[in-house]
Amino acid sequence: MHAHVSVGVAAHGRGAHHHVSRTRVDGTVQTLTQIGRLPQRQRQALVLRYYADCTLHQVADLLGCPLGTAKSLIHRGLAALKGELLS
Repeated sequence: MHAHVSVGVAAHGRGAHHHVSRTRVDGTVQTLTQIGRLPQRQRQALVLRYYADCTLHQVADLLGCPLGTAKSLIHRGLAALKGELLS
């Protein structure tokens, strides 16, 4: 599974400019890179929960697993990301 991330910016008014710091962009790229390195099920659970805004019950349904398993996948995925991003 390849993650496709699309980011939209809506301009409010004519000629509106948006500034996004290089640090924020670099951090987002680093996070997405690390998510891509997770085991498939953890990656799927995290993308569904935090990028697709699914509830825990929806994540479990979409992955075809019990609610506790979905919670565990998300927890382990977040722990792995935290470890990688802090190292």
